[in-house]
Amino acid sequence: MNCPECHADLMEDSVYCHACGKRVSGSVPRTSRRHRQDQADPAYPNVRSDRRAKSERTDDLVGPPLKGPTSGRFRNARRRLQSLNPNDEELELWSGTYSAKGMINYWIAAILISIAIPMAAAIFAFQIEGSMLIAFGIVAVVWLVLGGMLLFQKLDVHYELTSQRLVHKVGILRRITNRIEVIDIDDVTFEQGILERVLGVGTIAIYSSDRTDPSMIMTGIDDVYQVFELLDEARRSERVRRGIHIEAV
Repeated sequence: MNCPECHADLMEDSVYCHACGKRVSGSVPRTSRRHRQDQADPAYPNVRSDRRAKSERTDDLVGPPLKGPTSGRFRNARRRLQSLNPNDEELELWSGTYSAKGMINYWIAAILISIAIPMAAAIFAFQIEGSMLIAFGIVAVVWLVLGGMLLFQKLDVHYELTSQRLVHKVGILRRITNRIEVIDIDDVTFEQGILERVLGVGTIAIYSSDRTDPSMIMTGIDDVYQVFELLDEARRSERVRRGIHIEAV
């Protein structure tokens, strides 16, 4: 190949003449030629499509099929747990407090009182002056007391469950925060009465090797079965991740 300006001998893929510095007409830079060849090649990777496919694969949380009834609120948390969390990232799984459903027995008793007392007052209305006013006053006091009890329970306790620990906060004026490493949890059980089973609320008992709270009772927990499953799977996943057999702890 020769330079069209000074006729100097050039290499086959030269872009500029080394003698006169002129651009060799009709030459194509090697990088451009390779770029076009790569684009013409069906195997040339589409970076944008590859990133989109990778993102879709990441969004699809893998894991074994979930056992038991699982609502949408807990499904993603359980699948994230079953991925075994290889990056040692602490995942937030659940947070909650005392549920109003946990006072179902008190609510039923209050309803019965609200019916029985006015009926009794109506019967003795001719004998006791202002009996109806007294009856409605008693009913109002009963509901105010129950409302105060519920408000106290909600403000008094709060729970936060992650893939590595269970945080328990208690107190209103003086707040105490304690945490239990899920790997230290030895056993988890839950209990429900007849009415609590209908409403899906119950009490969870946690037994662990934690020095501060070797046994913790969590009352009035809504979706108690789902929370129970999360606790149990969190401790199992953490022990598997750290290479500890459950039977050995």
